[in-house]
Amino acid sequence: MFSSAYGVVIVAEKGQNSSWDRVPSQDQYRSEEQWQVYRSSLTRILQSKRQYHTFSAPTSMQLEKHPLRRIVSFSYLGSFAPFGPSNYTPGMEAKIASAPYGIRILEATYGWNNLWEDLKLPAVYPLCRGNFTGYLGHLIDGSDGVEWIVDFMALGDPAPQLGKDLHVLYYYAEDPLRKLREIYIGAEAHGKTLFIPPFEKARKTA
Repeated sequence: MFSSAYGVVIVAEKGQNSSWDRVPSQDQYRSEEQWQVYRSSLTRILQSKRQYHTFSAPTSMQLEKHPLRRIVSFSYLGSFAPFGPSNYTPGMEAKIASAPYGIRILEATYGWNNLWEDLKLPAVYPLCRGNFTGYLGHLIDGSDGVEWIVDFMALGDPAPQLGKDLHVLYYYAEDPLRKLREIYIGAEAHGKTLFIPPFEKARKTA
């Protein structure tokens, strides 16, 4: 099916006293001596005046939602804010929230059908309810109808090499009843079309 993309981030700077004979090791394999070297290096990085892009520490809600047994070999330290579409600008959420029209994504879950499956590969993205709410919200909120080809390369892959479904809960801001609506796309959702009609069309066909 599909495989997930992995990345390794290394912070390094060559200096006059740089060594060449050290090999990095994962945290679960470090000896006590290697841990001391790691902590010493981390302290120097934290004392630096340089600006690094950091992620937020996991909230209690995130820890409750993320099944840690599904990210073996990874330490869950936190999460980055979801990436928005190419036309995203700061402050866009506030403008959308105050607009009296458009789609509002309440929850978007990708791959929930694999909750109890044995994952073939460790997943970097969490397999939990609402795991892609932020991304689809950035992409769709405020739109008057949308037709989008589901793309796991954009969403991320919470269950590598397994077929994944997509479940979306939403409402229309202009709907006085704020009726909850849903769309379900069965596995494999990748390559299929997520279609949400404009409010006027949805109201006429309801």
